[in-house]
Order: sequence, then C-alpha cells, then structure tokens
Amino acid sequence: MPTEYVVENAILSCTCGAQTVGLLITTDRHITSEHRLVANKSDMCAENIQSFGICSALQIDCIREDISLTPWLDCKDDVIVAGHPAVLTSSKLMCSKGGGTISVDGSGQ
Repeated sequence: MPTEYVVENAILSCTCGAQTVGLLITTDRHITSEHRLVANKSDMCAENIQSFGICSALQIDCIREDISLTPWLDCKDDVIVAGHPAVLTSSKLMCSKGGGTISVDGSGQ
C-alpha cells in the first residue's frame, strides 16, 4: 500500500483485536483530503478509536476507555494538522494493556 494521509473513516486493526474499526475525527479542524478530515497525532482517544472486540492477549473485550495508547508513531512531522503532525498509513499505535500494535489497513481516501 502506498503511503497516504490518514483521514476520517480510515480502517484500523489491532494485532490482538477481533475486528477492524473506523477512525473517528472528533475535533474541529479544517484540513481535508478528498473532502475528509485529516487525522493527526492526537487522534488516539476512546472517542476516536472504538473497541476492536475481544482482545486475544487479555481474553476480554477491548474497552477503549480502560486502555492507554502511545501517541501515533512515525507521523509526518513536517505536515501539521491542527497543531500536531499528520498521521500516515505507515503510522502505528501501541496498546499498553494488551500489547497490541494498531495499524492502518485503509487510509479512508
């Protein structure tokens, strides 16, 4: 997959999750790509990323409010979206509870 900017409704997966989820952009911003809001490094909260279902590492439902994630890694540091670097399809998040790696399966574009 070529490297692209990640936008709202991008498809995310977790190596410990049972299902994929769509990325939600909840903050007010005006930068778009193909008429969709562009994600930034701060889009990592429970309101942005829903449950991946049953966590294979913990054998319980992935409840995003109880799990902390690192900020997005490998962002486009020279492109700033609403004060934070833009997220790329090559960017990753790490789950500190189950140890899963969250990656982008589809940019949303």
